[in-house]
Amino acid sequence: MRPVPQDLKQIERRVRRSRIEFAPPDDLLDRVRGALATRPQRRYAGAWGWAPRLTGAVAIALLAILLVRTPAARRILGPRPPLVAVVAVRGPVQDGNGQGLAIGDRLPGGATVVTGARGRVTLVTRRGSEFTLAADSRLALARDGKRASLESGRLYCRNRAHEFDAISTVAGTIALLGTTVDAATKDKQTVAVTVVQGEVRLENAHGRAVVAAGTKAILTASASPQEGQPINVAAETAWYQGRGDVLSAAGDTAYLIQRGDGLATELWVMHADGSGKHRVKTYTGTYWSRTGPWLPGRRSLPVEVGPLAWTNPDFARHQARWSHGGPILIEPASRLGAREWVLDVTTGQDAPFVLPAGYQAFYKEASPNGRLLAFSGRYQPDPKSLEHEEGGIWVYDLTTGAMKKMLDGGNTTPISWSPDSRLLATSDAKDYGTSYPLVIIDVATGEVRHLHVQMQGAGASFSPDGTKLAFCGDFQKGGSWHGGVPTSGSIFVLDLKTRGEPRRLSPAGEGSLMPRWSPDGKRLLYATIRSELAGNGHRDSFRLSVAGADGTGSREVYSHKGLLRAAEWSPAGNALYIITIELNPGGHKPAANRILRVAIDGSGKVKDLGGAAEDSILPPQERAQTEAAFADLREAVYQFEVGKIRSYEGRAKEAKAAFRSAADIFAALVWKHPLAGFATADLAAYVDQIEPLANQSDDALFQETCQQRITHFLSWALLLYAGRERRFPPDLATVERWSLTTDWGMKIEWIDNTDAEWVKMIFRCPEGDSYVFHPTPNRAYPKVGDVIATCPNHPECRLVWTEGLAGMLRERLGIEANMAQQRRK
Repeated sequence: MRPVPQDLKQIERRVRRSRIEFAPPDDLLDRVRGALATRPQRRYAGAWGWAPRLTGAVAIALLAILLVRTPAARRILGPRPPLVAVVAVRGPVQDGNGQGLAIGDRLPGGATVVTGARGRVTLVTRRGSEFTLAADSRLALARDGKRASLESGRLYCRNRAHEFDAISTVAGTIALLGTTVDAATKDKQTVAVTVVQGEVRLENAHGRAVVAAGTKAILTASASPQEGQPINVAAETAWYQGRGDVLSAAGDTAYLIQRGDGLATELWVMHADGSGKHRVKTYTGTYWSRTGPWLPGRRSLPVEVGPLAWTNPDFARHQARWSHGGPILIEPASRLGAREWVLDVTTGQDAPFVLPAGYQAFYKEASPNGRLLAFSGRYQPDPKSLEHEEGGIWVYDLTTGAMKKMLDGGNTTPISWSPDSRLLATSDAKDYGTSYPLVIIDVATGEVRHLHVQMQGAGASFSPDGTKLAFCGDFQKGGSWHGGVPTSGSIFVLDLKTRGEPRRLSPAGEGSLMPRWSPDGKRLLYATIRSELAGNGHRDSFRLSVAGADGTGSREVYSHKGLLRAAEWSPAGNALYIITIELNPGGHKPAANRILRVAIDGSGKVKDLGGAAEDSILPPQERAQTEAAFADLREAVYQFEVGKIRSYEGRAKEAKAAFRSAADIFAALVWKHPLAGFATADLAAYVDQIEPLANQSDDALFQETCQQRITHFLSWALLLYAGRERRFPPDLATVERWSLTTDWGMKIEWIDNTDAEWVKMIFRCPEGDSYVFHPTPNRAYPKVGDVIATCPNHPECRLVWTEGLAGMLRERLGIEANMAQQRRK
């Protein structure tokens, strides 16, 4: 039998030698040390003389030493489960013991994370919560996994589903009430707290205060917390959102790769010579994803990712089916939709880009100084009504959030900035005809100058010195467009100083587009694009030409069969960089990118830099985790689609269970597979969308299902019937019989006319009662505002004929007329 230790040092040595596999409480040895220091200083003789000297704390330590020798104790007191996974690291980042951290490392409760002078780290939990530490910061995770302590520096916390209770700071406690928050330690007793989403409760010894979203409060240890003041959240959190680095974009080429059978889009970057290919980020969704131009003066660019285009799951094979044509009719409440991001390719940090509520952009362009965004589009104050909708061109201040309207009307063309960020060139077009009055707008004053009374122009581009304007004009016909510009015009150059007649660079009616100035402003690159129907798809081709800005020396430099995504000059002006898109055999879905470097010295030399999946190779460990992540993502999408269908069927319990499963998989995806490179905010957005569906009551699910059946599915059944029969039905029973016996020619979501049980549900509430139909006089088409159908169980569920439905009916009638004409031929 081992002798009983007589002092603290012996106890500590015994603990060290025992190689215990659990972490004792931080203060255990301190308690033992204190107990030994205050014990009675008396000595006893005899075999049992040592016993009275043992304090309670020493007994606890001895018991722990003995217990950890047993397997049962190791199971109970064994290693603490991981709390967070490291998913992004930049610069020096260490744990509390000075060990460097890397992507894929996992830390338990009780761990400490420290970033160096240029360090940065992102941690995520299984449930999708995120901690991102800025440089020179220190964060301690509580052992219970419910709290964290920001000891110094700056922290961005996205708290999911109330996973964490609070963040402790030097100035007090930040109680998290379902919150995204930015906290920055200013000194030893002051912390600045910016609430991005939700709200927080600030607490210290002097009181408490609730701080709402969009507000910044200063928490001071010596004073009662205050509610704070409203601020520009985007500007305050710029360090986190990836807008802090100002670097040159020269030499970077970004491209997208679609993988995982339509599940994901990866953004890759390479050098101008094709070397240095590496994946920066992985996003869910693929359908016609694209990158925007590099933001001025930075290595950041916008990335638009299409929705997860999945439809009716294959229950027999336990998998979702990919919709090759993309989503056609997606009800808003259940859509895993398209999103836009701004991605810094240096740090890998991204942030969702969203215009203020009610605004939708068709074409947008950032100013050269990077402060303003001009866009043509529309504004709809009430998302449920088109009554006050307006079109036009706006300028959005990315720093202050201010919005300024520059031009009225349903503008449908792209916009170009002058090099000094003072002027906009666009056209005052109202539709897709041939009338495109060319205008220049002074952003500061709002003045709109029509260059010439009869001058038509679109797709304009300022020269590098701002003295000339290249544009497309002299449009011969409408009916075909590319990027908002008719494909029947010519390239012109206008001298803005002399205001003389513009000089034509390309033949009349050739359909030239996309004028791009050379870096020295002496030459212009432009494209001629052709697209024609070929069977069930399209046959696309283009050619590129270069001409002197004075109209001389025009010559073709490259031609290709396929789609042109982008064409730009090299920084030295001696070559062109081209991104092409190859389509699948049906011509409906992009299959691959090719990035080409084309010499313009007359040699005709073309270098293929790659840009497809087969030449963008991941390291083995990343590839393995990516494939495993795709398997989980397939399951998440399958469960989501099951939830949609079970909701439609009114099977509440099964629907909510499927939604819960989908949300849990999305939330844990980055935690399980950090090397797959998935964007945490992207996956969190899916969880935010799905969790309310999983948590709703049965009554809420029945009501939502009823609303979708009557306003979405029933409206489309009526549109299909009215378009084919060219009149409105006398009752819903007629439409139901017609739907079960007629080939619709398309699907409504996942339903076609062969799915008899699902078709029948279109005409009934989930509780079983048939919808009440309100027929129109003489079976005429309804007027806007007419109530077409109501639910006897849910009075708020009504089908009202809107301007949107009227427009879709007109479109449907036109489609049916064209199909009838083709059948006659």
